[in-house]
Amino acid sequence: MRYPAVAPGWDNTARRQENATVYVGSTPMKYGNWLKAARRREAAARADRGLVFVNAWNEWAEGAYLEPDAGHGTAYLEATLPSSGGGLEVASVADAHGALFWSYPHLRSLALAFAGSILAVRRRAKNHAARRRRL
Repeated sequence: MRYPAVAPGWDNTARRQENATVYVGSTPMKYGNWLKAARRREAAARADRGLVFVNAWNEWAEGAYLEPDAGHGTAYLEATLPSSGGGLEVASVADAHGALFWSYPHLRSLALAFAGSILAVRRRAKNHAARRRRL
């Protein structure tokens, strides 16, 4: 199964030199429109079970970050918000008393991220144990 992914920008010149990939002309508005289109496609294909991944590891060396900066301020973050139309339409809903209820897609995303983190920790522990055995 494939899920769409978007990124606020990309420039890996620092790592790849002449073989770099650069998203030329990235702006918060273009990113927001790309995210909005990806969300619409997912909603049409999978309704409330859809996922859209945002590649924004706050990787300053590769230009993939959502954090505020001097050039765009908080515009990329704002383009990701539900009110902009670019972000999740319903990530969570508060009832009349302010109690928060998480939607299925949001909980699913959190569970997948948690599982990925657990797998990464296990992989690191296994690699560490293998290095210790070699010593």
